[in-house]
Amino acid sequence: MKRAYGSEPVLLGTSPISPLLAPAHKKKRFGAKSMWLAGLLVVLVVGSAGGLLAWRSFGSKDVIPSAIRGAVSFPLYQPTNLPAGLRVDQGSFQAAGGVVTFSILYNGGDRLVITEQARPAGVNFAEFHEQIMDKKDISTYIGSGATGQFDDTDFASVVAPETWILARAPSGIEPGTFEQILRNLR
Repeated sequence: MKRAYGSEPVLLGTSPISPLLAPAHKKKRFGAKSMWLAGLLVVLVVGSAGGLLAWRSFGSKDVIPSAIRGAVSFPLYQPTNLPAGLRVDQGSFQAAGGVVTFSILYNGGDRLVITEQARPAGVNFAEFHEQIMDKKDISTYIGSGATGQFDDTDFASVVAPETWILARAPSGIEPGTFEQILRNLR
């Protein structure tokens, strides 16, 4: 019970002046819809920033120098996601006569040499692949090919729509590593 201005007791809510005595409700500054939109905006900004950071940190980087790319008129491919212990030798890139070569280092200094050239017209690649000893057909992101032995070295040929890629490594590269490199050409 509460006493009003007079001496008689009055129950709040029953007197005609009770609504005037009750505290006024403040109007909400932001509604539920505004808060929802603000939350969505925060999620989008944080997600975009995180995505950009992940792309810069983990995205594939172009290892082929722009001068080398500009020296030829066909698409060049580079390996992405190399197995542990392998790296592209940045100083090995060369372009001459419409052919690009570069090396991937492994086993502390052994070189896997990759050669790329415009896909020649009129070559029967299936017949060429039959010359590879212990041939194993492979399918990659950029085209089909074969791996095996050629002149006592590990050898591979991959045929892309506009590019022919040949790879050669001294015997002794880990089984499966050669194929993994070729399957990760992009």
